[in-house]
Amino acid sequence: AEWLRIEESSRHQIGPEQAQSPRSPMTYGRLATMETPVLMLTGGADLLSPPAMMKLVAEHIPGCRFEIVPEAGHAAFWEQPEVWNRLVLDFIGEHKA
Repeated sequence: AEWLRIEESSRHQIGPEQAQSPRSPMTYGRLATMETPVLMLTGGADLLSPPAMMKLVAEHIPGCRFEIVPEAGHAAFWEQPEVWNRLVLDFIGEHKA
C-alpha cells in the first residue's frame, strides 16, 4: 500500500535532544496534572505510535481530545492534510481566548 511506502520513507532516528529526560520522565501522574487543552492526533495505521497506545496516553490527560486520522500512518499531517487541518482548526476554534 502507498501509506506503507510513505511510512517507511518518513522514519528517522531519535537524537538525544528528543529523548525524555531521565530526571523528569513523562508519567501518567504527570499527564494527569496537565491544564493546557490537548489535541492528540494519530494515524489509523501509525506503526510508531499505534492508536491503542496513544489512546491510553490520552486517557490520562484531563479533557484531552483524541482523534484517529483514517488511512494514515505516522505522518498523518502529510498523508491526510485536509482531515488533519480540519481537526486542528476545529480544536483551535474551541479554545479561542
